[in-house]
Amino acid sequence: MFIKLLHFSLALSILLSACSSMRTKSDADSELIEHLATGNYELASTRLDEYREKKVYQEKDRVLYYLNKGLVLHYQKEYKKSNDNLDRADFAMEELYTRSISKGLLSGILNDNVLDYSGEVYDNLYVSIFKALNYAAIQDFRGSAVEIRRLNDKLRLLDAKYGEWVDQWNEEDTTGIKIEKRATPRWERPFC
Repeated sequence: MFIKLLHFSLALSILLSACSSMRTKSDADSELIEHLATGNYELASTRLDEYREKKVYQEKDRVLYYLNKGLVLHYQKEYKKSNDNLDRADFAMEELYTRSISKGLLSGILNDNVLDYSGEVYDNLYVSIFKALNYAAIQDFRGSAVEIRRLNDKLRLLDAKYGEWVDQWNEEDTTGIKIEKRATPRWERPFC
């Protein structure tokens, strides 16, 4: 029961945070959250597809659509279809990682809603987490191990990226405020 609650809380937080990141939360998002909260995953999946057809999820929101669809399918126990959608989300995030300068400038002038949603750091991590869970559910433990290794690699890259940022901040800071960079405790370190 605790594991189910933990999974649901994780999925709901993904959906809520992803919905709020790049586009204004809509009635469709609220309806989807309600269906997920009541465990009506089949209706949530159907509504997601309807929203896509009605252009609630536009082409610029494809990462968000594939993430949401992958999560809903995971809870429907459609693990292979879930992984297919999570793969699409992963591919789209990689594709959109480098944004064009013109769109970046346009978003600064107008708003971020003109940009394609390329995913947040946590979206990228969730893809590997849920794909690992999906592979484990269908007893493809090699696939699950691959996703755990990918997650480990992503975490190492984040540690390196933000570790460098902390160093740079501390060197350039004129306020006298220093950020303490701590070593990750052994039990929290990614394994390989």
